[in-house]
Amino acid sequence: MTKFDAVIATGSNNTARYFSYHYRNHPYIIRKNRNGIAILDGKETMEELLALGDDIFRYFGLGCRSVAKLFIPEHYDFNAFFEAILPYRKIINHKKYKNNYKHIRSIYLVNQTPFLDTGFVLLKENEAIASPIGVIYYQYYSDHSKLEEHLKDKAEEIQCIVDHNKILQGIKPGQAQEPALWEYANNVDTIKFLVKLYRSHS
Repeated sequence: MTKFDAVIATGSNNTARYFSYHYRNHPYIIRKNRNGIAILDGKETMEELLALGDDIFRYFGLGCRSVAKLFIPEHYDFNAFFEAILPYRKIINHKKYKNNYKHIRSIYLVNQTPFLDTGFVLLKENEAIASPIGVIYYQYYSDHSKLEEHLKDKAEEIQCIVDHNKILQGIKPGQAQEPALWEYANNVDTIKFLVKLYRSHS
């Protein structure tokens, strides 16, 4: 491919590295892996937790805005969360999703890795942001200011933050997969990029 003015592409972190090098002499927007996260405080309503379920399970968790990780306070009680996401249990009827869920569950069992099992999604304590299909990672926090600093350090891995308190420019549960027109992926203004490109050629 030789006749083009610019490149807009999305791929894995590894793919993005190659794209950035290959198209280094052209204007480009190349997006890497990102995921959504949710900050819970244990005071969420059942309606908010149900809406969070949509943020997690829509598109099988494969979207860049899909919530892949929960930040929860110490001694968080998962019972309300488990009850709220029950309506999404039919996701386990999808063969490929179920295969992935069973595969990872088997690995955790063989390795004696602690995890929580709802019967259709696994929850595992992990510091990573991106989780495998069929798994939700979680991490405890005790101090909001320290959590804020941690999330700033992870900013390049986070597409959106779901938080019913809307701290750190977060969005309400249920809105992760419904970005506003001005919420550009990776916070890169695509329209501004295209306008600048157009003006440079006119």
